[in-house]
Amino acid sequence: MTLLEQAADFRQYDALDMDWEGVGTAASPHRQFMSRAINLQSAEVQGNTVLEVGCGSGWFLKECLDHGAAQVTGVEPSKYAELAAKTVPEATIIKRTFQEFETNKQFDFVSFVMCTEHMPDLPHTLTKANHLLKKTGNLLILAADAEAFMLPRYDYELQIEPIQPGKEAVVEAKRPTDYGTTTDIVRSVDYWLDTAREAGFDLTSHQPVMADDKFISQKPKYELFRNRPLFQLFRFTKVRDVEI
Repeated sequence: MTLLEQAADFRQYDALDMDWEGVGTAASPHRQFMSRAINLQSAEVQGNTVLEVGCGSGWFLKECLDHGAAQVTGVEPSKYAELAAKTVPEATIIKRTFQEFETNKQFDFVSFVMCTEHMPDLPHTLTKANHLLKKTGNLLILAADAEAFMLPRYDYELQIEPIQPGKEAVVEAKRPTDYGTTTDIVRSVDYWLDTAREAGFDLTSHQPVMADDKFISQKPKYELFRNRPLFQLFRFTKVRDVEI
């Protein structure tokens, strides 16, 4: 299996050393940090229909409901689909990959929180998101920062292969602790912005996400990312329909 195939294989999250149940709990420093970074506003989801792609344990779906979302749907291919169904019983959870997911419904709000790293065709992914959104619907993406994920750090063993030099690469990180081995596709900010524009979106806001004081106090090794981006947070609005 190539590194790109590994990155696209959701079964890496079914591995025994992938404790995303712990990461997805309310007490998890990682989950709390991502929640603070996203800083979801009630105006974004109140009274709206929400689709979260790669919903994992369901924590962000619950936040959407807590902020007044009318209906929430999660798509998750890994074993954590069952956990999401228990965590957020009000949600509709569909155990499929995004590529397999089909519906005639359109949504007001679509989110991808740290899951596009496993979707090898970004133009198709964002075009499909366009089709799933209502006119002037909103798209939220929290994605890995490419430089951060390719940075030699801690005691990780990295293997990096360019896909499109300067735009995309696939990165395998072997960790002796903390979730074993993961393989991710990472993209440059410019490639994100160009691809979203071609897929019918206008940028609403963009924020590089760095480790904050609270996260560093809980996970001191992330001091490395106090002044350099760890993630990139994008908010887009659909401005036109596009063909798949």
